[in-house]
Amino acid sequence: MSNKNRQHERKTKKHKERLKKEKTHLYEKEARMRLLRKYPLMFMNKTGADPKFISLVEQAVLQVNFDDHDQFSNWDRYALKKLVELGYKDAEPLIKKTAVEKHAEGDYKAYIALYFFELTLGSLLFKLIPESERKKYLPFNDMQVRFEGRGILITFTQLLETSGPNGTAYYSRHRPKISIDGSEFTVAFSRHAIERICERLNPRWLTYAGAGQVHAVFSHCKRFDFVTLHNDQPAITFYDILSGPEFIAHHTYMNHVLGGERLDPKLGKAYFRVGYCPIAIEGEFAKAKTFLYPGYTATPEYSLLLNSSLPYTEMVRLKQLAINNDRDKTMLHQDVEVIRWFHDNGVPQVIQTHEEIFDYNHGVGKLS
Repeated sequence: MSNKNRQHERKTKKHKERLKKEKTHLYEKEARMRLLRKYPLMFMNKTGADPKFISLVEQAVLQVNFDDHDQFSNWDRYALKKLVELGYKDAEPLIKKTAVEKHAEGDYKAYIALYFFELTLGSLLFKLIPESERKKYLPFNDMQVRFEGRGILITFTQLLETSGPNGTAYYSRHRPKISIDGSEFTVAFSRHAIERICERLNPRWLTYAGAGQVHAVFSHCKRFDFVTLHNDQPAITFYDILSGPEFIAHHTYMNHVLGGERLDPKLGKAYFRVGYCPIAIEGEFAKAKTFLYPGYTATPEYSLLLNSSLPYTEMVRLKQLAINNDRDKTMLHQDVEVIRWFHDNGVPQVIQTHEEIFDYNHGVGKLS
């Protein structure tokens, strides 16, 4: 081997050793920083929504104190520390496992804090913003708190809007389509329709969880089905996902509407019908005008009742249940008799599909 080659080999070896030492040093430094840092750092992707709304959230973030017992419980802190120690991927199953154990012990406060720990910070941030200020920007804007790695990432989404002959139309960046007589239209919503959906879908839409639920319909839902209501009124119908058994919608629809009937997982994920929106065509948009809960006047469920062979008094009784129904009565009070009747008699209230009806990834940042 020539001297030149030997010199090159020595330099390469030293370079590799130096890189190895630097890498080891970085790992050790990161480990020391984790020991010094009890709680995860918070990062914000300051794009994607109204700058004034983002500023309100930023001000709320500055008020967060993980050691404040008025803001976080001991179980909240346990979850946050595990996040720093293990990273979200490994911490999340451990935290959920501990939650289930606490539930078995009858410690329901610990169970709620741990099982839904991802909601705690978002709920606090919303509480730190005065309701009057939140109301200016919701549900047209939304904030998502996501745990990634050993940190917390706050991202934002916002509806797009356009002026039309009958006021502003709000629509998703996904631009979901429906087909009518061979022509495609982008689904959009009037302000009135948005207000009715908030009111009837989740009256607590100014809370973090409630805002996320209603915003998902406008911003993240990709599938709307075209239907014709009573008197040939064109409309759209849409669905929400039946998540795991820890969620109230799963309990309501699986145990009470379906009567414990097992769904075939081969048929895809389960979704429940949310309701209907009569639409008007405005240029390229199919604009929702209002929101009707299943069974309201003019819906397919309402027509099903009117045309049924039920005794008149029974039909009237169910009709009254239907036109006075809303999401809270169905979910919180388990008042599902009429919803179950619709499902059993020709208008499905639960569907299964392999199609991903919601897409939460559009425009969402990543924590590196």
